[in-house]
Amino acid sequence: MDKTYFLREYREQEKVDDKHILTFPHKQRVWLVECVKILLGMVLLVAGIAMLILPGQGLITMVVGLSLIPFPGKRRLELFLLSRKAVRSSLNWIRIKADKDPFIFDEKEG
Repeated sequence: MDKTYFLREYREQEKVDDKHILTFPHKQRVWLVECVKILLGMVLLVAGIAMLILPGQGLITMVVGLSLIPFPGKRRLELFLLSRKAVRSSLNWIRIKADKDPFIFDEKEG
């Protein structure tokens, strides 16, 4: 994920960039990648829910899983989870461990 993934301006620009003309074989690959991405997101979401009861980073796993699944209300749910300071700091800690810049969040949304 890009460090600006949770910024409003980045998300609006991403919607504009989604307008591509694809050929038939390319459409099949894109469809397959999207299916795998959704399946992985669902697995991570279920694992995150299980980690709320079991030991583990349940909320962080749920945020990662939700970011992979397209559904109505996704942005609102992501912002609700990211409103928790512990989730934000944990996500940035993981990025710092991976030698990446920390996420930038909208101040007025958090």
